[in-house]
Amino acid sequence: MSLRRVRPQIDDHSDVEDEDERMDDAPSEEEEEDGDDDASEDEHAPQELSSKRAVTRRREVVAPLVPSGLKPRDPRFDTAVKGVFDERVFRRNYDFLEGYREEEVKVLKREMEKERDAGRRGEMERVVRSMESKKQQQAQKQRSEELLREHKKKEREMIKQGKKPFYLKKSIPSPPFLSPHHTLPQDHHHHHPPDTNKPPPKTQTAEQKKMLLLDKYRKLNPKQLDKAVEKKRKRKAQKEHKNIPYARREA
Repeated sequence: MSLRRVRPQIDDHSDVEDEDERMDDAPSEEEEEDGDDDASEDEHAPQELSSKRAVTRRREVVAPLVPSGLKPRDPRFDTAVKGVFDERVFRRNYDFLEGYREEEVKVLKREMEKERDAGRRGEMERVVRSMESKKQQQAQKQRSEELLREHKKKEREMIKQGKKPFYLKKSIPSPPFLSPHHTLPQDHHHHHPPDTNKPPPKTQTAEQKKMLLLDKYRKLNPKQLDKAVEKKRKRKAQKEHKNIPYARREA
């Protein structure tokens, strides 16, 4: 068979294969519908940005030196901004909170009378006692500060008149369980160094307590005064009874 007769057959066969490949590559009707849906969804979809970013070729070999005056700081903790804490100013600015606390105590007392659950009523009673105790302590502290200011004012007036004022002692009493020559045992395992940044606690001296006690008793009538003295006597007797050894108690 000559080459001229074979070539047309080869060309016909290649044309058939090309037609089959085109039919395989052509999308079906379902694929065309899916493609239309994807196109409609992508039309209103937000724009997607690539997460790949070009890295700069610039490198920092030596860190720049920052002057001491240009160090970063938080202005909220600056002394010029926050100033010095004044408890009297703070109490005067937030004095309206006391009215809210008093109203809250009244509401708790009303709810406590209606409450039938013993556990719930006991919890509410504990909260009321705690709030009233804090209020009483705050009032006593304010009265003590007021008496101290009045005493200092009298001292200044006596100095102006050329008289010798009576100064209150500022010494802080040592703990009652320690004598002046007693030292705590050194325990290296449980010893914690004192915090030097923490200010010493403000304690009332004996003269300040006496002045506050006299002011308290001056406001009482004779009946209330006798009741307060009797209560103080019983408390002192109970304290002395606790300090008595058991052998002497039985005797």
